[in-house]
Amino acid sequence: MTLQKIRRGFLSYAHEDRFHADRIYEDLKQKGILLWYDRVNFRPEQGIDDQILNAIKESDFIILLLSPLSAAKDGYIRKEFSLALQMAETLKPIKPFLIPTRIDTCQPNRNETQGMTTFIDLFPNWPEGINAIEKLVSLENDQTDIENLSLHEIQTNITNFSYIKDSAKQLNSRHSIAVFLENQILRLKAIDNSLISRKITNMSSDIVDFAACMELFNIHNCGIRDNKTICTQCKAEGSIIHGTLDIGGFSQSDYNDNYISFCENCFWHYYDFEIDYLGTGPLKFDYGSNIYK
Repeated sequence: MTLQKIRRGFLSYAHEDRFHADRIYEDLKQKGILLWYDRVNFRPEQGIDDQILNAIKESDFIILLLSPLSAAKDGYIRKEFSLALQMAETLKPIKPFLIPTRIDTCQPNRNETQGMTTFIDLFPNWPEGINAIEKLVSLENDQTDIENLSLHEIQTNITNFSYIKDSAKQLNSRHSIAVFLENQILRLKAIDNSLISRKITNMSSDIVDFAACMELFNIHNCGIRDNKTICTQCKAEGSIIHGTLDIGGFSQSDYNDNYISFCENCFWHYYDFEIDYLGTGPLKFDYGSNIYK
């Protein structure tokens, strides 16, 4: 599988972060990714609301630029952004593909990120963050173009380990994997919550840790499948993979613990993964000494 189709996006930011927004715009432009950016595209002879509405309607994705300054504001910025999304619902009633992007550590209100809890971080390594955005918006076969997929197709895709594995290899970053999966989960929840299966619930229980597992196991080949185990969640035999080695991360908020296990069958994942070893009942794997106890 290869990367193809460069898309058009919309850049939403706070005035205080305009210099970072300038840099993002220029960096992505050099990669052939076109963003609607008011400091470049705004036309004073036209109404701002109409311009933003049209730009969002024509965008395949929206970059939501986040910082400690913007997140600390009451009610926050983006009045025009929220207004445009509401207006666009009548013409484009599909949740857009959102890429919340942080320039520093912050925890914005979920209402202001359209429910997203995962981020692309541009700190401490800006080029790696830009590359993560590029891979997300350039993913092959329109996989990020979720508005063209049926709900059944989305559900089938994100509960298929092979699909996640292939996507993870292309995205090559736990941040991109998490944003990619969470966008699809949130669309399912928004339109038909009854489609949320146990696998999706397990995956989204801590989407960052799950994405870390996918990166470590599928990209860096860290982790060992334990054929002697039975998952206490789904009762599948030999489906647990554990002992993934830490490779560090982009920021202090990254997944930086040494080990985590997950079930390939039901997507359950946890630090102290409870397993049924050789039918003797629930046991825990002691990661520190690497023995069963």
